Amino acid sequence: MSVEKTFNPDFEYSFWFYKHKFNWILQMLGLAIDYDFAEGEIEGMELEILGTNDEEASKWVGGLHYGNKGTFYINMALDAENKDIVHISITTKKQFETQLELIDLLQCKYDGFY
Repeated sequence: MSVEKTFNPDFEYSFWFYKHKFNWILQMLGLAIDYDFAEGEIEGMELEILGTNDEEASKWVGGLHYGNKGTFYINMALDAENKDIVHISITTKKQFETQLELIDLLQCKYDGFY
């Protein structure tokens, strides 16, 4: 018997990061909700953002990720002016605010994390 998963978000958090940190950012987001990305999933997402534009809503890509501790809807696009920068928006529950802020702070502060 399959269990229906529900998603009732009440919080959204967005930030920008350099594309070379893509894998690290996604791994940290996975850890926050106890979600294991399938082999090749992150690489597929990285390829999917090629050709996106954060100034055009129709050019964003994203998807739901159901972890053991929560759910994230991750939506991404490349920055319109600088294609080496990714704009990410995570829709979830407010309980993940601190974790998302910490991931953002660490990636901003330490360029060595990736």
